[in-house]
Amino acid sequence: MRRVSLLKKDRKGSSKSSKSGSGIFSRFNNLTVALNGVAVLIVLLIAGYFFTPYFSMHFMNNQAVPVSSSKVLFYNSDCEACERVYPVVFWDNILHKTDVQTINLKVADNKHYVDDDVITSTPTIIDFDNNRRISITDKQEIKDFIDN
Repeated sequence: MRRVSLLKKDRKGSSKSSKSGSGIFSRFNNLTVALNGVAVLIVLLIAGYFFTPYFSMHFMNNQAVPVSSSKVLFYNSDCEACERVYPVVFWDNILHKTDVQTINLKVADNKHYVDDDVITSTPTIIDFDNNRRISITDKQEIKDFIDN
């Protein structure tokens, strides 16, 4: 049997493979690699958007803290309603440079706020400067309260 060679002769007489590194297939492969990299980056950004507030809510705010801001979100990290409200406040603080302090009432040393500030439910946002408070989960109402 004869073996069929996939080599072509170029004009100078040397042999080169028909699967060279140039051409449409090589460009298509490079484009595919680039698009896969972009897709991975987008997935990581989306995952970070959702995971970062969760991480902050459950793991970063586990210490006793004094009130140091005029607006404070009191929450419990086990509360389902708080899990909906916390990301709204978290991203508003970052993107709009608002200063809403977050205090986790699950921490034993923060439980005194329940009696001191008469917190009857979580989540509760208190504006100490204007003597206002809300206990809601509607995202737009929360943003309006924070901005005013």
